[in-house]
Amino acid sequence: MKTALQRGAANRSDHDPRAAALRVIDQTLTGQEPSQILLDKALRESRMVPSDKGLCTELVYGFLRNAIRLDWNVRQLLREPDNLPREMLLTLELAAYEIVHLRIPAHASVNWAVSRIRNRFGKGLSGVANGVLRAFARDVKAYKSMERYTEALGEREGLAVYYAVPGWVANVWLDAYGPDTARAYLEASSSPPVPAVRVNASREDAVAVRIELMTNGRSEAHPVGPWGLAFPGGAPYIARKLEREGKLSFQSAAVQEMFQALDMPFWPGPVWDACAGRGGKTAAMLERGLSVSVASDSAAGRLSGLPGELARLGFEEGLRPAVLEADVADVPDDPAFASLFGTVLLDVPCSGLGTLARRPEIRFRRSEADVAALTAAQDGLLDAADRHVRDGGCVVYVTCTVNPAENEERVRSFLMRSPGYSLEKEWATPPSSPWHEFFYAAVLVKKGNG
Repeated sequence: MKTALQRGAANRSDHDPRAAALRVIDQTLTGQEPSQILLDKALRESRMVPSDKGLCTELVYGFLRNAIRLDWNVRQLLREPDNLPREMLLTLELAAYEIVHLRIPAHASVNWAVSRIRNRFGKGLSGVANGVLRAFARDVKAYKSMERYTEALGEREGLAVYYAVPGWVANVWLDAYGPDTARAYLEASSSPPVPAVRVNASREDAVAVRIELMTNGRSEAHPVGPWGLAFPGGAPYIARKLEREGKLSFQSAAVQEMFQALDMPFWPGPVWDACAGRGGKTAAMLERGLSVSVASDSAAGRLSGLPGELARLGFEEGLRPAVLEADVADVPDDPAFASLFGTVLLDVPCSGLGTLARRPEIRFRRSEADVAALTAAQDGLLDAADRHVRDGGCVVYVTCTVNPAENEERVRSFLMRSPGYSLEKEWATPPSSPWHEFFYAAVLVKKGNG
């Protein structure tokens, strides 16, 4: 069911980046679609100029990364926040985000929010909004002070609110890694991710493309492995042109580092990418010369764009894998599964805690109770993959989370019940990584029973 904010001409956001951001935020918090899909749709349908689209994008992702902290601060300034319209609270919190995090004059943010609340809810509540936001703007130092949160809420809950993550996530990291490493994860998760590209190594001009990107004077480029580049200051404009030409793809620097650490080009073939999602890892393997014979996922919708993506990258039809809807535990009767694989890549469903910077809505869609179901599913995927790996082959287990229960413990559990396997490599993104995303991976080699 749509909320009031998602209905009616009064909420049109064709030209207003703040109103558009507010609608996307509301849709993200009340639905299940990823924020990226919702934002892309809103931008396509809007009549905003490019600069306003940029502001809208910053507001959506920045707000979601800081929503827990913003909500706590705004509620401190209200007598009975739960009795106010939800849309009003979101409007106040979005204006508060602008005041603290963007180079926009505070009076402009206050005026927009007060005017919107007056139009939506009347003069009385607009007066409340005016008082709250002016009080907030006068004491931004309190918002930025970690001690304020820990003194008011205690050490653990205070850290969670300051870094805008659910309390259970902060507890997992503090218990598993200690305060220093936990704070590194917390800080990264509340920061923007660093954009990165993967140059298409299968193209004849790959070296020239990489040099062109590295020498682009407007964007500092940091090498990531042999073909990746990360751009802390934002990707250069030319990257989108090169992407359209099939010469590169946008891919997380942390993913590229993981592939490099695991010696991906030397995995035994053929490869089955068994939880392929949208196929970014499939394409990366093909570009490095691996024989990927199957890319599958249990959700066909995720795979729908993969054939077109592989065509964009220049892979002829005969070199592309079979793209199939398939559950690892119950593969279809298809010739693609007639023989055993040299490698089964399992990028398993997980809590996603390593990608809070890129997918901030995970904060509101995962709970501690989800972990038990996820670990059971991860065990099932590992056991099912074993049936499709030849002796001497391997299972590559990958997650995008920071949680021992889904990472090291799952691998140890599999090795305990599968004595025919050995752990060849184990890798995790370092807590100090500048990319603000974290992956875990293990290469499990099947020795056979003989």
